[in-house]
Amino acid sequence: MKSNSLVTFVFQSGRLERIKSNNQFAKDMFYTYFNFNKEFKTKIIQFGGFKDKKINWVLFYIERELIRRFFKIPLFATFLTNKENYKIIASSDNVIMSSHRIACSMLPMMLISKLNRNKTKFSFFVMGMFASQPKLKIFKIVQTIYFKVVFKLSDNTIFIGRGEYKYAIDRFSRQSKKFTYLPFGVDAEFWKPSKSFDSNKKSGILFIGKQIL
Repeated sequence: MKSNSLVTFVFQSGRLERIKSNNQFAKDMFYTYFNFNKEFKTKIIQFGGFKDKKINWVLFYIERELIRRFFKIPLFATFLTNKENYKIIASSDNVIMSSHRIACSMLPMMLISKLNRNKTKFSFFVMGMFASQPKLKIFKIVQTIYFKVVFKLSDNTIFIGRGEYKYAIDRFSRQSKKFTYLPFGVDAEFWKPSKSFDSNKKSGILFIGKQIL
């Protein structure tokens, strides 16, 4: 990838505010943003592009009460889909989405981008994509088709969990060449205890996933 390439990251919310603040924060949940920011041009898109129009409220209701409720598809397209965001995506060389929820919500713009034969390549991280399953078989079929389209439109899919990675390979074997397993990276510098830290003065137990510290 050339040094003048534009890499756009898509997050849910709060990342821009955190970067602009003077507060210290862990870089774990920025999903390689700071690595790319050192070598390439970067931009950030995040949830919040909802336009207060009647058609958007209708679409929002359909997303919430039908698609998310019955088909268990994490679709929040009304918070991302607009002309401003699409222009950024169309001009980007790479788009990195921090979760499968965002990838599902980006499907309309990814589809338009592919139909327009834009050079943009799409990648997204997966964590818990298959956790919510519809009750009825017909709804499960619709969910599977939707996920297949998301995998088809994306160029790279990065699984944080090994179990979910293996499950996806078995279930979506035709797209498995795009799948990569990459354990979640922790900002070791931020979470490393200071030299003055004294564990004897601390009480309680911190649970992180399945690990006990």
